[in-house]
This record gives sequence, structure tokens and C-alpha cells, in this order.
Amino acid sequence: MKNLTVEPGQSIGDIRLGMTQNEVEQTEAFSFEPNVEYDAQGKAQFIEFYESDEFKCMLGELDLLGTEADVLIPQLDAIAPYDREYPELGCSFQFDEIGLILWRPVPMTREEIVVDSYIYSGFIRSKDDRRRINRPS
Repeated sequence: MKNLTVEPGQSIGDIRLGMTQNEVEQTEAFSFEPNVEYDAQGKAQFIEFYESDEFKCMLGELDLLGTEADVLIPQLDAIAPYDREYPELGCSFQFDEIGLILWRPVPMTREEIVVDSYIYSGFIRSKDDRRRINRPS
């Protein structure tokens, strides 16, 4: 299993915010089929990975996609508090200070977890994009 190092607000594995699509497609991490969104200048502004048996997304010693939320969220909250006003709280935990968002399709407790449905998505946004999405319209 491959470990992809997460640098919040910067990169996941060797895919970095600000890369062009061609640069992203040349990376090793691209083989794991991430969702990458690009800005008007063609630079990566959003990187997303889903849980997989092929890789782990690691922030230090924390496995961001393979650790249960009731264990992971308090540990991340100690690093950078999550937005407790975020409208999808329970499904989405947004850590604005470090540009990290964790998402799951439905909020579940440990008792409710069924292995096949316990899927997380972790992604980072560029600082400019985070400012844009966090401001009221």
C-alpha cells in the first residue's frame, strides 16, 4: 500500500495545487484516479481522493481516509479547529486554517459503520478558493 503525504493547502502525494493538468497527469498519484479541479488559468485548485485499498492519505501519523471520524476529528481539531457552522456538519468537516476538508456520504457512529459503506473523501483547496467558498454570497 502506498502512502500519499498530505500537506494541507499544498498537496496530496506528488500532486500540488497550482500544477497544470499535464503536470498532474505525469504524477505517480494520478494513477490512483483523483478528482482534480482547475481554475480559469488551468492550475489545480482542488485535489480529492477517495478511500482505497491501494493507498493511504497520511497527515503525519494520521490516516485521513482510514480512521474512524470519532477518533480522527478530535485529533485534527486540536491542530486546526473545524468549522462548527458548516452546513453539512456531520457529513463534512472543514478545517479552514489548514485547507483540509473531510467528507462522508452520511454521518455514522462506530456502531452504524458497515465496511462497504464507510467511505471518506479527503480533499484540499487552494487558499484563494477557500476564501471564495467560505464567504457568503
